[in-house]
Order: sequence, then C-alpha cells, then structure tokens
Amino acid sequence: MGNLVCDALLDSKSSQGAQVCITNAASINGSLRFGSITAKDLDKVLPFPNLATVLKIPGSTLLTALE
Repeated sequence: MGNLVCDALLDSKSSQGAQVCITNAASINGSLRFGSITAKDLDKVLPFPNLATVLKIPGSTLLTALE
C-alpha cells in the first residue's frame, strides 16, 4: 500500500520535479479491495490531512535520512 501511495504522490508532484517519495507508514490505515476505488475508500486508507511537499536536497542528505 505504501508503494501505491508514494506512486500517486510522485505522480501528483512530478511537474514540480519530485523524484523520490518518503511517507510515514503509520499514516496509511488499511488496504484497498480489487476493483473500483471511491473517494470514501481513499478517506479510509488515508484518514489524516497530510500535505505533500517537494524539497530540493542533496543526495547525501537523502542517504543519511534512509540510514
């Protein structure tokens, strides 16, 4: 589910130059069933009002954050 959320976030921010997504797994609540997805389904999976932000950082900073 985290990969799906990050893929969607990257797609929504690609016009701003986003290349990497890091999200807090605790902000994802549950999963989606196969088939059509409604706004109500998304509200259940992503119940918190998080914001996606694009930052420009050096690769070394990203590496440090992932270690």
